[in-house]
Amino acid sequence: MDALLQWSRETLASCRRPFGIDFFDLSLTIVDSRHRLQTLSARRLRPIALYAGDLADQIARHLEQALSNREPEGEVRVSAELFSWGDAAHAALPQT
Repeated sequence: MDALLQWSRETLASCRRPFGIDFFDLSLTIVDSRHRLQTLSARRLRPIALYAGDLADQIARHLEQALSNREPEGEVRVSAELFSWGDAAHAALPQT
C-alpha cells in the first residue's frame, strides 16, 4: 500500500494545475489468485487525500481483503489509474 500511495504522490506532483485545478480521480482494480475482482474508485479528490483522511484506510481494506481471499501462495495483482483534472484542463486550454 505504501508503494501505491508513493506512486500516486509522485505522479500527481508532476501534474499541471492551471487556475488551481488540483482535483484527481483514483481507480484501483485488484484481482486475487482465484480471479475475484475488486475495484475501488475515488473521484474529485484533492492532493491532501494522499496524506490525510481515510483514502489510505480504504485502500488498505481492499488490499487486505484480496490477500486474505487468495489461495495459499497465490498472487494478487493491482492496477492503478490516476486521472488529473488539472492536466485535462491544461490540455483543453488554447495555446498562448
